[in-house]
Amino acid sequence: MKLTLSIIQRLKVLVLLNDFKGSYEDLSEVLKIVEKIKVREEEAKSIEMKTEENKITWKQDKEVPLEVDMTKDEKKILMTLLDKMDKDGKFGVEDKPLADVYEELKKI
Repeated sequence: MKLTLSIIQRLKVLVLLNDFKGSYEDLSEVLKIVEKIKVREEEAKSIEMKTEENKITWKQDKEVPLEVDMTKDEKKILMTLLDKMDKDGKFGVEDKPLADVYEELKKI
Protein backbone atom coordinates (compact mmCIF):
# COMPACT_ATOMS: atom_id res chain seq x y z
CA MET A 1 0.00 0.00 0.00
CA LYS A 2 1.42 3.34 -1.01
CA LEU A 3 0.77 6.56 0.87
CA THR A 4 2.07 9.94 -0.28
CA LEU A 5 2.84 12.38 2.53
CA SER A 6 3.82 16.04 2.61
CA ILE A 7 6.25 17.37 5.21
CA ILE A 8 3.43 18.74 7.38
CA GLN A 9 1.59 15.42 7.22
CA ARG A 10 4.74 13.56 8.19
CA LEU A 11 5.38 15.89 11.12
CA LYS A 12 1.77 15.57 12.32
CA VAL A 13 1.92 11.77 12.05
CA LEU A 14 5.20 11.76 14.00
CA VAL A 15 3.56 13.79 16.79
CA LEU A 16 0.60 11.38 16.79
CA LEU A 17 2.95 8.38 16.99
CA ASN A 18 4.93 10.01 19.78
CA ASP A 19 1.84 9.65 22.01
CA PHE A 20 1.53 5.92 21.24
CA LYS A 21 1.08 3.55 24.18
CA GLY A 22 0.63 -0.14 23.53
CA SER A 23 2.24 -3.53 23.25
CA TYR A 24 5.87 -4.15 22.43
CA GLU A 25 4.83 -5.71 19.12
CA ASP A 26 2.82 -2.61 18.18
CA LEU A 27 5.67 -0.36 19.28
CA SER A 28 7.88 -2.21 16.82
CA GLU A 29 5.44 -1.27 14.02
CA VAL A 30 5.32 2.34 15.23
CA LEU A 31 9.11 2.56 15.11
CA LYS A 32 9.09 1.20 11.55
CA ILE A 33 6.66 3.95 10.53
CA VAL A 34 8.83 6.58 12.24
CA GLU A 35 11.87 5.33 10.34
CA LYS A 36 10.01 5.49 7.03
CA ILE A 37 8.57 9.00 7.42
CA LYS A 38 11.10 10.94 9.45
CA VAL A 39 12.71 13.96 7.80
CA ARG A 40 16.30 13.05 7.10
CA GLU A 41 19.17 15.51 7.40
CA GLU A 42 19.77 15.88 3.65
CA GLU A 43 16.07 16.48 3.05
CA ALA A 44 15.91 19.06 5.85
CA LYS A 45 18.83 20.90 4.26
CA SER A 46 17.29 20.81 0.79
CA ILE A 47 14.05 22.41 2.02
CA GLU A 48 15.89 24.76 4.40
CA MET A 49 14.08 23.39 7.45
CA LYS A 50 14.69 25.35 10.64
CA THR A 51 13.51 25.15 14.23
CA GLU A 52 13.13 28.47 16.00
CA GLU A 53 11.26 29.08 19.26
CA ASN A 54 9.59 25.64 19.13
CA LYS A 55 8.34 26.30 15.59
CA ILE A 56 9.46 24.34 12.53
CA THR A 57 9.62 26.17 9.20
CA TRP A 58 10.74 25.17 5.71
CA LYS A 59 10.56 26.29 2.09
CA GLN A 60 7.36 24.63 0.94
CA ASP A 61 8.15 25.32 -2.71
CA LYS A 62 11.21 23.05 -2.36
CA GLU A 63 9.26 20.23 -0.74
CA VAL A 64 8.88 16.89 -2.53
CA PRO A 65 6.13 14.62 -1.14
CA LEU A 66 7.36 11.26 0.12
CA GLU A 67 5.78 8.07 -1.19
CA VAL A 68 5.75 5.49 1.58
CA ASP A 69 5.08 1.76 1.30
CA MET A 70 2.82 0.85 4.21
CA THR A 71 2.32 -2.69 5.46
CA LYS A 72 -1.09 -3.86 6.67
CA ASP A 73 0.18 -3.75 10.26
CA GLU A 74 1.50 -0.21 9.88
CA LYS A 75 -1.77 0.94 8.35
CA LYS A 76 -3.66 -0.75 11.19
CA ILE A 77 -1.63 1.15 13.80
CA LEU A 78 -2.24 4.50 12.12
CA MET A 79 -5.93 3.77 11.58
CA THR A 80 -6.35 2.74 15.23
CA LEU A 81 -4.76 5.99 16.43
CA LEU A 82 -6.72 8.14 13.98
CA ASP A 83 -9.99 6.29 14.70
CA LYS A 84 -9.49 6.97 18.41
CA MET A 85 -8.74 10.62 17.70
CA ASP A 86 -11.95 10.79 15.66
CA LYS A 87 -14.12 9.00 18.25
CA ASP A 88 -12.74 11.20 21.04
CA GLY A 89 -13.52 14.34 19.04
CA LYS A 90 -9.87 15.43 19.03
CA PHE A 91 -9.66 16.70 15.44
CA GLY A 92 -9.30 20.46 15.15
CA VAL A 93 -8.57 22.85 12.30
CA GLU A 94 -4.83 22.48 12.93
CA ASP A 95 -5.24 18.75 12.30
CA LYS A 96 -6.29 19.11 8.65
CA PRO A 97 -3.06 17.40 7.49
CA LEU A 98 -3.87 14.42 9.74
CA ALA A 99 -7.47 14.37 8.54
CA ASP A 100 -6.17 14.18 4.97
CA VAL A 101 -3.94 11.23 5.92
CA TYR A 102 -6.94 9.57 7.60
CA GLU A 103 -9.00 9.91 4.42
CA GLU A 104 -6.17 8.51 2.27
CA LEU A 105 -5.69 5.53 4.59
CA LYS A 106 -9.40 4.75 4.36
CA LYS A 107 -9.03 4.49 0.57
CA ILE A 108 -6.08 2.08 0.51
